[in-house]
Amino acid sequence: MRRRTKKFIHYIFIIIFFIICIEVIYPKLSNWLLPNIPSTAQTKGADVYIAYSLNKNSWTEFKIQGRPDSIQVTTNAEFLLSAHNNFTYGIEYMILNSKGNVLLKKTYYQKANGIVLMKRRSRRIMSNPFLLKGDRYLATTENFVIPLTNLKKPTSIKVKIAYIKYPTTDILVRVAQKSKTSKTKQKIIWYRLSEDKRKELANANFYSTKNISRRERVNIIKNFMSYSAPIGKNSETYEPIRIGRLSMSHFRKLNFNLKDKFNEVVDQTKTEMFQLYLESAKGGIYTPSTKTSINKAIKLFEKLFKWELTEDDRKAWNALGMSIKIIDRGNREYLVVYESKGRKTGKGFYMFCKNKLTRDIALEMPHRFFDTSTGIIGYKMMLSGYFVAGAWNSVHRYQAPNDGEGSSDMAHTPDSFFYAYTKAFANSMPKKAIMLQIHGYDKLSHKEHEEKRPKAVISNSTKTPSKRFLYYANLLKAILPKPTFIYPEVEFKALAALDNIQAKVLRDESKDQVFIHLEMAKSTRDKIKNDAKFRSKLIKTLTKKTVNLFE
Repeated sequence: MRRRTKKFIHYIFIIIFFIICIEVIYPKLSNWLLPNIPSTAQTKGADVYIAYSLNKNSWTEFKIQGRPDSIQVTTNAEFLLSAHNNFTYGIEYMILNSKGNVLLKKTYYQKANGIVLMKRRSRRIMSNPFLLKGDRYLATTENFVIPLTNLKKPTSIKVKIAYIKYPTTDILVRVAQKSKTSKTKQKIIWYRLSEDKRKELANANFYSTKNISRRERVNIIKNFMSYSAPIGKNSETYEPIRIGRLSMSHFRKLNFNLKDKFNEVVDQTKTEMFQLYLESAKGGIYTPSTKTSINKAIKLFEKLFKWELTEDDRKAWNALGMSIKIIDRGNREYLVVYESKGRKTGKGFYMFCKNKLTRDIALEMPHRFFDTSTGIIGYKMMLSGYFVAGAWNSVHRYQAPNDGEGSSDMAHTPDSFFYAYTKAFANSMPKKAIMLQIHGYDKLSHKEHEEKRPKAVISNSTKTPSKRFLYYANLLKAILPKPTFIYPEVEFKALAALDNIQAKVLRDESKDQVFIHLEMAKSTRDKIKNDAKFRSKLIKTLTKKTVNLFE
């Protein structure tokens, strides 16, 4: 028995020694063994800050405590990955007294840089600082200090966005002032700080933190900044946004390439087609299309599904407020239909593809602004070359009232080019063609589904699905994260799209064509968006037994 115990202890020591060797002697091997970083970042070891989103139309107010000499406003710009790597934005601020009188009013302009890092041997991208939750990138942290010495009894500061330009989507702010503490409290604060925090606060000091005198410690603590939360009103709520920042040593451990990879990354987005896609998202004011223009659009879309385009067709598109471009990407050709500059009324964005892989299956993304990531998922799927066409909305689904008549919801209004695109698909594509419509849902807005927590819900917008639909639905169910449900096997009426206008068009025009309504949870959308291998597997599974159009 003793012999076995000794042997067991001996093996334990060998395993511990092996782990120490991996961690200390061979850090590269340690990095390789570490799990992949999530889509945002691992928060372990990151400094976390609380910030608040600014509004362009209303002020966000912060309280000024006591009589500080100055206040500091820290800003971060949120941005979409694009060909730009610096972002200019403006912040307007007002300093007020207790009576609400304006003591100082100015606009501050800032230029920030986008630093994007890539994981080694991976397509994973992130910024530093980064959002703990969300799929946007953060520009570098910028500060500006507002002196208060010449102002009489300032009590609050109001801030709002004065200027913002694409690809910047939002501005996050933190407002801080020097905290006033007693000598006793200053001493206690110093001893409670971690060694890393002491080094950070004393980084301008010549001596190490252990050799800093009492007076120097007091000065350091005096410069310690305390952050304020916005002053809330009955009609306003301020949701804190958590920002993480990792040290360079943590980036090395997480196996990120520390060289700024911004230009390398944006080469993927510099294509003319992607810029047209991004430009279409800037939208306009929604105006319902007339029946005459919809009928014209149907005939023009029918030709594009057959890859037919004449000079007269171009002129007809221009007359409808749309422009058209042919983009050659080597072994794939694309026709891109987009709204002309100065004539944006929510008519949408459309892509048609022709190559040896193209099948009789098309895509629709009617809620790309509301259903997060569905737009970029559709774009990446179109780049595969398997899909004959794709359609995206170009205004928010709730920009106009969702009452069916005059609605800006492309999945529920017949007064749109989106409807014309679907009608043209039904008229011009083969009998057994497939229309895949991609959606996303928020578990908070569908609390009745919390018990089953579906990762995806597949339906054809009826309670009696066809055999062909069930064939493709089961193919999807087998590959999508579990649990995935096919309506009506489980009652998910809210996610079954029973009043979907595109589904109705396909039922009325062609009983053999298949409409697939795919609702996905955020985790499923993130997986399709970020995991190229999974996305490729999903596309190939979906395109089984489909007709090759241009072989």
